[in-house]
Amino acid sequence: MTQLRRMGILNLREADEHDLCSSILNLKLIRTLRLCVNNEADFLRVDALETPPPQLQKLGLHGKLERVPHWFCSLQNLTSLGLLGSRLEEDPLPHVAVLPNLGRVTLINSFVGENLHFYGGFAKLKELYLFKFPQLKGIIIEKGAMPDIQKLWIDSCFALDAVPQGIEFLTNLQIMWLTNFSSSLIDLK
Repeated sequence: MTQLRRMGILNLREADEHDLCSSILNLKLIRTLRLCVNNEADFLRVDALETPPPQLQKLGLHGKLERVPHWFCSLQNLTSLGLLGSRLEEDPLPHVAVLPNLGRVTLINSFVGENLHFYGGFAKLKELYLFKFPQLKGIIIEKGAMPDIQKLWIDSCFALDAVPQGIEFLTNLQIMWLTNFSSSLIDLK
């Protein structure tokens, strides 16, 4: 298995953390990794992973996370990230924004806070998908954040009552979808 380039593991349980993480450590050539919990109530536990595989380019974590994994800042080759059902209380953006090669980010029900703040970073990000943030009331984009973004899709963020503040700074944005939103978003003044 040490030659694997792609792997997905479904039906993980919290008790699998140490076996899972020690196995991942041996996958030096893996480029795509997807991990999915068995039960929505279970946490996806990956903190025992000391360092992620060095060649990892695509990562999908499906399940609740207690916190952003400590090794996220080591994902220097990552081009695509999906956090699905993470329901983090901590804003994941500061941990993700610093990844130098990230081109696509999909966040689905991954944060339970009221505001997402893009302070900067995301230097190579081209596509951002924000789906199912039930408590999200605001998105703030600072000048210089996501300079190359081309696609932005916001879906099922019913508490969001305005387009992202700072959207005018996304000068390379070509496509923006707002779907399944609050009626207050219709007035785009």
